[in-house]
Amino acid sequence: MNEEIQDFSALEVPGEEGVYYCWRHRKVTTRLRCGRCEKPICPKCTRMGPTGARCVECASNRTQHIYKVGIGHLVLTFLASSIFSVIAVPIIQRAGLYLLFFAPIIGSVLGKGIVVVTRGKRGPMLSWAATLGAILGTLVGAFPQILQLILFSQMQGQLPDGAGASAMQYQMSMIADLGYALIYLVIVIPALWYWIK
Repeated sequence: MNEEIQDFSALEVPGEEGVYYCWRHRKVTTRLRCGRCEKPICPKCTRMGPTGARCVECASNRTQHIYKVGIGHLVLTFLASSIFSVIAVPIIQRAGLYLLFFAPIIGSVLGKGIVVVTRGKRGPMLSWAATLGAILGTLVGAFPQILQLILFSQMQGQLPDGAGASAMQYQMSMIADLGYALIYLVIVIPALWYWIK
């Protein structure tokens, strides 16, 4: 048992087994207890978190073990997010407009995956590491299109007559692929923050 757990027998309602007076609101009866310190809490005092019901004091304690992350957790999160995005971006570019349906799912899968990989760790530091990883992975995944656009812009004056229309169509295709990569980031990053923060 947790060392912080105290004896709350003084808050028991006489004659009603398992019923207590709320730790903060002494006239309100409740059967609910904080999942961390086991204080009796009423609905007004309950804060739901990733690990269940908590009292106000425990819910505001951001130094709990799930928020204590080391450099290894940050590196793992960064790598997982980068690798996932490198793989996802070319797939998303092929999906085209279907991206709008699948990107939120992809973001949720990535967010849940990072929570699993880091063994339940959460917090803003991990969210930033995941965001930077997603940005780097997206740049790497979209690098072929970026490189082709750079080379294409340098060769534009050397194209033979009559090739302008097909060259413009090719250029628009590359720009569309980069646009899908950007949309991927815009949709995935909030999903990451939702799952990890």
